[in-house]
Amino acid sequence: MRQNLGFTLIELMIVVAIIGVISAIAIPIYQNYIAKSQIISAVSELNGARSQYELIVNDGSASNTSDFTVANMFFSTSSNFCNYAVNAPVTGVANPALECKLKNVFTSIIGESIYLNRDKNGTWSCSTTAGIDQKYKPVYCI
Repeated sequence: MRQNLGFTLIELMIVVAIIGVISAIAIPIYQNYIAKSQIISAVSELNGARSQYELIVNDGSASNTSDFTVANMFFSTSSNFCNYAVNAPVTGVANPALECKLKNVFTSIIGESIYLNRDKNGTWSCSTTAGIDQKYKPVYCI
């Protein structure tokens, strides 16, 4: 009597087909999570500069636009995901106040921007350029 030690070709083909179907479903979902996490990271970086922005505004320097520079808000002009830009408020409103132009991110969002906007009451909001799909944005970001 002879024993079979191994798998048949059909069994191996079924396993390869199952792995292919699973990867076809999992890769796009994984890419969506990556893009969303990169945007959330960029928003977090911008949030770190909000307090410095408020200090300059509340110090009475809002009329001095030279105080609103990237060097005054951030440690450097860029990070892993962002190239920063800062805009001075006009009559207390800065729309946008802080900007992150995305780089080194998922291909569908490269070159897009995330903004933190400040109204005259000091309330902050988040917005993005139209090229960023809603599925990638944080809930509080329009």
